[in-house]
Amino acid sequence: MVSAWPLFLATATRHGISSVYAFPMVVGLLEVGVVNLYATRAHALSAGQVGEAALLANSAGQQILRSALDSVDDDVSANVSPRRFVHQATGMVVAQLRVAPDDALLIIRAHAFASGRTVREVAEAIISRDIDFSV
Repeated sequence: MVSAWPLFLATATRHGISSVYAFPMVVGLLEVGVVNLYATRAHALSAGQVGEAALLANSAGQQILRSALDSVDDDVSANVSPRRFVHQATGMVVAQLRVAPDDALLIIRAHAFASGRTVREVAEAIISRDIDFSV
């Protein structure tokens, strides 16, 4: 068998690893990272196990993103932004992505951080439909 990653294969084999499972950490449309799980025997996971692992990976992604954004001084955490814009935009993101309100706000904050804009600016752009996450 030819391996695309010969050093990884050699190290995994040396440590008794026979299976590797990767679960993306996703918050809305944001891919935050990946959770890798390793097993000492080669086997497929059941649909239930895959579902649980994906749920846990996404939960970890939400916590990582929250933690990263909590260290940023944005206008929501500083209460500078009028709440009505942010609440309306949050509701729109909930409808567009079918996520919980906390996740929708997290997505708005992450988008603001990534684009170098304030949360209020992103909220106003969502309300005016200049930003549409459902596309």
